[in-house]
Formats: sequence, structure tokens, C-alpha cells
Amino acid sequence: MLMRAIALSVSLAILLLPLAGQAADYRFVDRGDTYYLDHLFENQLVVVLGKENGWVKVRYLNGAVEWVAPNRLMTQSQSTANDTAEQVVGTGVFLLALYCLANPAACSDSPSTR
Repeated sequence: MLMRAIALSVSLAILLLPLAGQAADYRFVDRGDTYYLDHLFENQLVVVLGKENGWVKVRYLNGAVEWVAPNRLMTQSQSTANDTAEQVVGTGVFLLALYCLANPAACSDSPSTR
């Protein structure tokens, strides 16, 4: 049962990956553009300061500056899809963990003795 549940969680993550896998095209990222930077469960709004050697320099709203890979930059719609996919997978894993806590025998890989 545990292996089936893990396989289901992984399958769900793979199915939702195209929603979360979108990113800004480095060629079209320009100074002054605003994007969302991919962070787990909550993407951060950033402003592009520049780009060099395949990296993008961004400034967070709190003033912090960081060089990031361009594949972490998303538009608002991409950010929303990414957050939704992460929340669905996170909820599924959480519910699976609760189920296994409530029914340890059902999540055990060893055969039950009756």
C-alpha cells in the first residue's frame, strides 16, 4: 500500500510538472522587468537589474540583491500555476502522511499477520 501511495504521489507530481516547469526566456529578460522568482510554496516578486553569462541579477522588494538562474524567473500566470501545483502535491503528501499515521499497517511494506 505504501509503495502504491508513493507511486501515486510521484505520478501526480509528474503530471503537474508542465504547469510548474515554465520559465522566462533568457533572451527576452531585460533590465527593469519584473518577474516572480521561484521559491517553494511562495514565489517572490523581483526586479531585473541586469544579466550576464547566463545569470540574471535581481532585486527583491526588501532590497536584497542576488544572481539567479533564468529558469527560476516566471511571469505572474506561471507563478500562479507553479504555486497551485506545489500546493496540490504538498496537500497530497500531507494527507498521505496523516493516513499512514492513522493506519500504520496499511502503509507498511511488510505483509500483515492476521
